[in-house]
Amino acid sequence: MSTLKPKDWVFLIPEDAAATLILYAPLHKIAVRVSPQARDLLVPILDGRQEDVTDSHQKDELMGFLANNKLLELPKGWAPDQSNAGKGKAKITMSLTNKCNLRCIYCYAKTGMDYTTMTWEVAKDAIDSVIREAVQNGEKKFGITFHGGGEAIVELKFLRKCVAYIQEQARVYDLKPYLGMVTNATLITKPIAVWMGKHFSNVTVSFDGLEEVQDYQRPDSRGKGTFVRVIRGIQSLMEVGIKPSIRAKVTDFGVNRMADFVEYLAKEVFPKGGSIHFEPMSLCGRAADNELTTNPWAYMENYLKAKEVGKEVGMKVTCSLDTFGHEKKQFCGANKSTMFCVSPHGLVSACSRVTKPTDDGAKLFFYARHNSHSGGFDVDPDAVSNIVAHGNLPENPCASCFARWNCQGHCPIARYAYYEHYEQSCIIIQELLKSAIIAELDKNL
Repeated sequence: MSTLKPKDWVFLIPEDAAATLILYAPLHKIAVRVSPQARDLLVPILDGRQEDVTDSHQKDELMGFLANNKLLELPKGWAPDQSNAGKGKAKITMSLTNKCNLRCIYCYAKTGMDYTTMTWEVAKDAIDSVIREAVQNGEKKFGITFHGGGEAIVELKFLRKCVAYIQEQARVYDLKPYLGMVTNATLITKPIAVWMGKHFSNVTVSFDGLEEVQDYQRPDSRGKGTFVRVIRGIQSLMEVGIKPSIRAKVTDFGVNRMADFVEYLAKEVFPKGGSIHFEPMSLCGRAADNELTTNPWAYMENYLKAKEVGKEVGMKVTCSLDTFGHEKKQFCGANKSTMFCVSPHGLVSACSRVTKPTDDGAKLFFYARHNSHSGGFDVDPDAVSNIVAHGNLPENPCASCFARWNCQGHCPIARYAYYEHYEQSCIIIQELLKSAIIAELDKNL
């Protein structure tokens, strides 16, 4: 895709229940309905074949519309850029341990098979590396998120040691640390919440649904339900001023209860408003072993219901597949290897889902390893190049897809390791985007 044409950023989408089509230009923030006759004229124009249009009156009219709205030009700053591969700003993710007190039925990391915990040497060097980067770049802040294949609070003593060192070094270099955590919240007691309130800027809680859904999908290592413990952990966080965001995995078991869950959260947990991110289950790890499914059509129907309920009760409902108005150059940092995710083994991955050598995608996404002699991390440039090559927007079918600027090929690891999930995601992204465009057009009738 070295040479882009207007057809690569202006799309013509058929409407199912109407004779009209939608001209959709996401980078120009334009969506209008056009006739089939206009479509026949627009196709060669957008392909750069204006000479093939013989109707001079219609051609002049359409060219005037395209020129007035600058639709024949790619907006400044949106040209695909292949130059900025490699680590991004002063941010890292630390996966302290593969140990976990839960045994979620879909776990991508298959917890319970690997109990590796990061050594202090690796943790200290990872922290030093992000601080060094912030200082060298003249930045005043840096970010560290504790997230990965296990539950960081299982190793609470070690987590506290890491945070204490982060705060100490931040004072030495006059930097502001922004600490985040993804947690199952089951181990968060009031004292732990008080400690977290002093240090963490944001917390995401993995919480799948109402009691029967949560207890089925996210049991503990003994097979016991976790709903009550998650609620208790969230309440402890709220008492110290941390309002966590909720991330819920959706399977066919809980898909019909999404709206009910939003109502419950608004009433019982976040009476002043909150946020929940629904994501269809990925067909990897234990989910593949257990042959779990998430029907894309059922997901879309119930996600839209949950989103409407959220508007009524003050809950922000989102999903990575709900992309209208969220145009981007890449899906995530894994596209260009700008994520620096340190695993318990001292390996560095471009994807936070890859935390051990046996994970799906490990052969592609690990691109650096800890060097105990230098105290740094040795990057393999060939591995970075391979990640970037995979992360580029696929020619087929993405290049001609009207959702390309909204999803950028979706999740790189899904495309690499579990293609069936990727194909389902395409259906959801396209249908949600199309319905959002139509809803926006209908508002203006």
